[in-house]
Amino acid sequence: MKEKNRIIVDTLSVPNQPKAIDGTLDSDVFSLSPTDRIRCVAPLVYSLRASFVGDGYLLEGEVSTVINCNCDRCLKDYEIKVVVPDVCHFYEGVTERQLDVTDDVREDVVINFPEKCLCSDECLGICPQCGKNLNEEPCDCPDSQKKQGTWDGLDKLEL
Repeated sequence: MKEKNRIIVDTLSVPNQPKAIDGTLDSDVFSLSPTDRIRCVAPLVYSLRASFVGDGYLLEGEVSTVINCNCDRCLKDYEIKVVVPDVCHFYEGVTERQLDVTDDVREDVVINFPEKCLCSDECLGICPQCGKNLNEEPCDCPDSQKKQGTWDGLDKLEL
């Protein structure tokens, strides 16, 4: 990761008044490979505020980016915006002049990535028999074959 691709708080400039920290980081801050099912396609945009509170530094604000996902049902690529409106971290015992908060902010975004990627709630997926995308066109497969569940084969076993 490039050194400039970091979010650094200058702790000497914060104690007197809160300091605004705005900017962008390249999408490679997430270290995702192009083969991952989720890929960042836009920079990470951050609008943060650092304050000296008690004996530590409080970081608050909002971060966002745009990711490209593969739908888990139909395998189609689609993009969604990931917004974390409530970034909040407290750092105690800071002795360095520069506080690197990049990893904490990156984690805030990553935990907001979708667990299940769906291009829409109504996505019909792919027919398990013929492989057609059912969102684009119906297929001619018999309905009985389409509705088979994972465990339906066990029902046919004779004991």
